[in-house]
Amino acid sequence: MRSSMPGSLTAGSSTTGSSTTESLTAGSSAARIGHAGLCFGQDSVTIIRSLFGRARRRFPSSPRRSASQDKERAMPLTKRQKQILDFLKEFIDEHGYAPSFDEIRAAFGYTSLATVHEHLSNLQRKGYIRRSYRESRSVEFPPDEEPTVALPLLGTVAAGMPIEAVEDTESFAVPGDMIRKGFEHYVLRVSGQSMIDEHIRDGDHIIVNARETAEDGEMVIALVGDEAATVKKLYREPGNKIRLQPANENVPPLIEPAANVRVQGVVVGLIRSY
Repeated sequence: MRSSMPGSLTAGSSTTGSSTTESLTAGSSAARIGHAGLCFGQDSVTIIRSLFGRARRRFPSSPRRSASQDKERAMPLTKRQKQILDFLKEFIDEHGYAPSFDEIRAAFGYTSLATVHEHLSNLQRKGYIRRSYRESRSVEFPPDEEPTVALPLLGTVAAGMPIEAVEDTESFAVPGDMIRKGFEHYVLRVSGQSMIDEHIRDGDHIIVNARETAEDGEMVIALVGDEAATVKKLYREPGNKIRLQPANENVPPLIEPAANVRVQGVVVGLIRSY
């Protein structure tokens, strides 16, 4: 399931008062959700600030599989898989044909062709390439049915559980129509059931527009006290305060001095893999 939020969800926008709905696309496992009132609750993580800086890098587009293969296609690439995919694209663009297994092995310094085969098999399973087992130089790319963009997957949004910065940041394929062109984005993975009443489940991924400002009512990644990053709706309160509003009625909102809260991004989309 995938759903995209308008690039600017502000208090008093045209979405106010409408209901959250879900409709399945015929013949596929994809579904869209309306986002009126959608907000992210108690989930919070410690995210090292360098991760947010890294999120502002642009990632190139990558091909997308058919709708019947969305489950596998939503799987993120490892750093090495992304490097091999880029190598394949550049080689084919330059030569007009795919590299051999041995050329891939030499380019990455592998000692065994089995390692090359493993990486290509994973890329094929995830839908980024197609190849024939009986033909040499048979790697090709599936036709683009829907352009995608590879965004950095920075970590997991989990209730109170910290994460560490990882050098080998994974990438995550996102449909191009779910992001705003010309803006930087990144992805966080949801862990836990604290947002279940708003149809946000364990294992979902949220797409975040990396920016440092937000309007009242927008869903944000907020850095509180330079340490804890939380996903909540932001509201400005009298006395130069910020209220970070959860979705769970059993969880009180966070009210902090404005100087103690820094917006790291605005949530613009949700992707669910079945």
